[in-house]
Amino acid sequence: MAFTAPRNRSTYLSRIEAHPRTGARLKRNCRFLVRLVYPAKALRNLTVIKAAVVEISEGGARIRTSYSAVPDHLYVALGNYEYFIGATVSNRSKNEVEVEFIKEQPSRLINVLSRVQFPLATIHDLKRVLEVD
Repeated sequence: MAFTAPRNRSTYLSRIEAHPRTGARLKRNCRFLVRLVYPAKALRNLTVIKAAVVEISEGGARIRTSYSAVPDHLYVALGNYEYFIGATVSNRSKNEVEVEFIKEQPSRLINVLSRVQFPLATIHDLKRVLEVD
């Protein structure tokens, strides 16, 4: 299933890799912090907000945030800006957004992230989290 933004606002983040297994991936419950990064309106600065991932799979995630103006296209930054995942918002609710990743993520990474015990672990140092597995 491919998702595209309206033609007048199309960017490279609006094109999701079409993959037949994207929707069939196992969603895992989790709880860790990430940063949502996206260009500010002036396009010279980046806006960064903290959010909590509550469910993740290779093709997307459900993210809880108190910020209501999350844009349609953004990056999910893991660790100290060590790993960026391009994403687009597929569904919104009051305090949550569901995103689909531009490219499917490796199962090994998703499995490790779903087992994080300390929610602040990935906001600080992703390398320590990956060495556990």
